[in-house]
Amino acid sequence: MSDFIGYVGFVVLLGLLLVGFALAVGGLLRGRTLRIQIVLTRHARRATWVGALNLGFGVAVSLPFFALQAATGNDGWALPGLVLLALLASAVAVGFAGLSLWVGTRLLPDHALPARLALGAGALTLGAGLPVAGTIVLLPLGLCLGLGGLILSYLIRVSEPESALN
Repeated sequence: MSDFIGYVGFVVLLGLLLVGFALAVGGLLRGRTLRIQIVLTRHARRATWVGALNLGFGVAVSLPFFALQAATGNDGWALPGLVLLALLASAVAVGFAGLSLWVGTRLLPDHALPARLALGAGALTLGAGLPVAGTIVLLPLGLCLGLGGLILSYLIRVSEPESALN
């Protein structure tokens, strides 16, 4: 029972940290998070596929560097793989803010932007913290949606309606 309570405490603490992170990224990159939200509203299926392909490709390109590091014993081979994974993680992190705004807008469409960001980030974190369904379905889906939404926000030209700025 204490393992379950520790797990719930970890998920709640992670949720609070990710709510703060989504609010910070949403405040710093307000235009980009709004563009990601608009892209996800219009092209969610395309964003899922684009994110899945790019996430898989990024991980697949970084793995040979770690294999070379293990085979040769030279730690310098791991550096390019780590840099690629760090770039991928930062792109997923920015995409998470847009995904949080998209989820928060679907849950609370009439509230202010910070409230939608906070509720969306909390809902995504608590949903991904579910033991089986969250880690097998929702977490990979959120990673793919966030990364794909970020990539498509640079590629697809969208006009920002006035209702999204509130």
